[in-house]
Amino acid sequence: MQAHEALLEVLHHELEILDELIRLGRDKGDNIHDEKKVAAVAVQEEKALQRLQKAEADRQALFDVVATGRSFSQWLHDQGPVQDSLRPAWQQLQERFLVLQDLNDINMQLVEESLAYIQFSLNLLTTQGPTTYGRRGQCGTTQSIFNRKV
Repeated sequence: MQAHEALLEVLHHELEILDELIRLGRDKGDNIHDEKKVAAVAVQEEKALQRLQKAEADRQALFDVVATGRSFSQWLHDQGPVQDSLRPAWQQLQERFLVLQDLNDINMQLVEESLAYIQFSLNLLTTQGPTTYGRRGQCGTTQSIFNRKV
C-alpha cells in the first residue's frame, strides 16, 4: 500500500469517528435535561475522542513520512492525480470539524442556560429577602451554590 492510500484510509477512518461524534453531540443536545443520558453520551464521546486522537496521530505520522516540513494543503497542491482522491476527504474532514464545533457551541449554550435556570430556582428557594431589589433600591445579593467555572 502506498503512503497516499494509507493516508486516505486514515482520513476515512477519521471521518467515521467525526460522524459518530456529531451524532453523539446531537443526542446530547436532544437529551440535555436528562443527566443519565448526557452522562452515557459523554462516556461514548470520550471513547470516540480517544479513537480520533489515535487516528490523528496515525495521519500525522503518515504525513510526516510523505511531506516533512510542509503543510497538508501545500503538499496536496503538488500531488497532481493523487489530490483527486485525497482532496474530497480532506474537505469533508474540515467540514465535519466545523459542524462538530457548532454543535459543541450550541450544547455549551444549552448547558449554561440550564445552569442559569437551576441557579435562579435555587435562589428563589433559598433566599430570605426579595430576589430582585432589596431596601432602598439596592440589588439583593445571593450566593451561588454552583461554581460556574467549567
